[in-house]
Amino acid sequence: MHFFLSWYVVQNQMGMHDACELHKTNAAEESTIVGFVMSPLSKRWSLYPDMEDPIFYLHTSIQVLFEFEDQNNDEL
Repeated sequence: MHFFLSWYVVQNQMGMHDACELHKTNAAEESTIVGFVMSPLSKRWSLYPDMEDPIFYLHTSIQVLFEFEDQNNDEL
């Protein structure tokens, strides 16, 4: 199973902050967003898109690809 993280620099009413989305891809390479976290104010994962946080203004985006191999189960 493949995962990738999307880092953003976002701006809300409190100013500029970094944010991160966690995506996973299945065997058919279909991507699903499975988590979202914003730091430094709320260092917690929340289900996406049901975030309590408001919509942010996107400034920059960086994607990092990585792979996770589950020997027992292909689904998390």
